[in-house]
Amino acid sequence: TEQKTVDLYVDVNVNTSGDGSMDNPFTTISNALTKAKEIKSTSLNTHVNVNLLEGEYYLDKPIMIDSSLSGLSIIGAHPAKVILKGSRKLVAQWQKFNENIYVTQVPQNLSFDQLIIGDEPQILARYPNYDENGGYWQGHAADAIGKEKVATWKNPIGAYFHVLHNGRWGGFHYKIIGLNEDGTPKLEGGHQNNRPSRPHEEYRMVENVFEELDAPGEWFLDKANAKLYYYPTTKINLENAKVEVSTLKSLIQVIGTTKNPVKNVTISNIGLQHTERTFMKKYEPLLRSDWTIYRGGVVFFEGTENCTITNSILKDLGGNAILASKYNADLRITENHIYDCGGSAISFIGDPSAVRSPAFQYGEIVPYSEMDTLPGPKNELYPRNSLVENNLIHRIGRTEKQTAGVQIAMAMDITIRSNSIYDVPRAGINIGDGTWGGHLIEKNDVFNTVLKTSDHGSFNSWGRDRF
Repeated sequence: TEQKTVDLYVDVNVNTSGDGSMDNPFTTISNALTKAKEIKSTSLNTHVNVNLLEGEYYLDKPIMIDSSLSGLSIIGAHPAKVILKGSRKLVAQWQKFNENIYVTQVPQNLSFDQLIIGDEPQILARYPNYDENGGYWQGHAADAIGKEKVATWKNPIGAYFHVLHNGRWGGFHYKIIGLNEDGTPKLEGGHQNNRPSRPHEEYRMVENVFEELDAPGEWFLDKANAKLYYYPTTKINLENAKVEVSTLKSLIQVIGTTKNPVKNVTISNIGLQHTERTFMKKYEPLLRSDWTIYRGGVVFFEGTENCTITNSILKDLGGNAILASKYNADLRITENHIYDCGGSAISFIGDPSAVRSPAFQYGEIVPYSEMDTLPGPKNELYPRNSLVENNLIHRIGRTEKQTAGVQIAMAMDITIRSNSIYDVPRAGINIGDGTWGGHLIEKNDVFNTVLKTSDHGSFNSWGRDRF
């Protein structure tokens, strides 16, 4: 029988939500997905197209797609004109604080680490000041958290300390949680690299410090008093500038299980912007590679079959852009433009439970006498038979340095073809281990890599596992 297709429409610019028809569209994506579930509850094989008309779609929670929505397409009118945002608008009442800085009240208990004004991300108050050509961290200083520097801050708690690995094999990120008796800061964090080392003595930067709010484009949020401080650039007119703050880490989550996967979901022709950074979230080690990773992304796939994200623009994102976790079969990531994101662009990350005799750090070795020598994975919790093709990837790893344009760990038969990857801090394409092979990497243009680390290349692979 011929598959039936139903088209639903969403227009964020209309005031009253209709029935989802072209002439009377829904006003929210969630309304459209509720209708799609209703249609599928009586006609499971009907394919539903959710057509997004031009506009900015501010999400208050991620779009969740489970197996009940198998056979769904979310289609934007144009990737530069249909924008899903992980931010919210802020109504600012700017007042002069001093000669250069303005201040506004914000809602109580509002927390964010990305400020966007006039569609341009701004700079969290930092030392040293941001310099696009300043090398590591876009400006670094050996005394970033030195006692003398810290002594000039009224309240250092909550500041973020970013520092390269001593071998420049990626980076570490810490939060200042107090002061020691000798005036040095107490730190928590440093879990973002699987190759422990002392922090690099020179390549250091600190941010989220009020006293370092001293350059155009910088901002600081005083959470205790619900005040936002901002030093505007000359091109910003604060009276009418749009002010947005990030509130979400992820925008679309396609999640099923191995027994009940999400099937045949396509995301196309949309823009995704303005998510929170994730460098202080829980990370997990990726076997004996030098990587740990936050298992999350702006677009997140887990437990899927035959899903696609294509012709979309992912930019100004805090962490990983697209991540395929555990079981994913026949995933296609094609024709996307991914840039200005804090983490990796595209990642395939299996589950360690699928690995025979896993070890989780460079110095950890499973003795041969205890090793499971059977070939192949132990279970189905890994990505396989997937395609990354014709994507344009650049300026990723803006915060995190152990990142890649395409990262593969605990996966099988991934094809990476005809992508352009450049201006990245570490490898363009990275394979973390020998599980389970079958990858095809061809016709990629990868250049200007290893810009903010060392001892890597356009392509890097490790083979420290099992044998």
